Amino acid sequence: MNADGQVDLTAGLMARYETGPLTHRTSLVFQAIPHLSSNMEMQVPNVPVSKLSHDVNFKIYKEVYGNVGGSITMYSLGNGTYWTYNGHTGVSSPKTGTNVVLSTEGD
Repeated sequence: MNADGQVDLTAGLMARYETGPLTHRTSLVFQAIPHLSSNMEMQVPNVPVSKLSHDVNFKIYKEVYGNVGGSITMYSLGNGTYWTYNGHTGVSSPKTGTNVVLSTEGD
């Protein structure tokens, strides 16, 4: 008898901290796929997706808030390793329900 098993696991770390008037949020997320062979021995796990992101939030005026952030993501897809990035900046006002975001992304 020959059998294979596969389980996807996603794990991450997130830190939220303040430096003066700025609130930071940094996260690191991994997706891992451990592979079990037919003899049920654990093989080296494949980590196809890893993502690092950071955002900074700040108050601009009474009810107006700003945000600047970005992320990089690595995809390991068997036929190569690929990187993507995202950068964004925005202004929002919960009082008026207004939200304007400028974003750029690419690979």
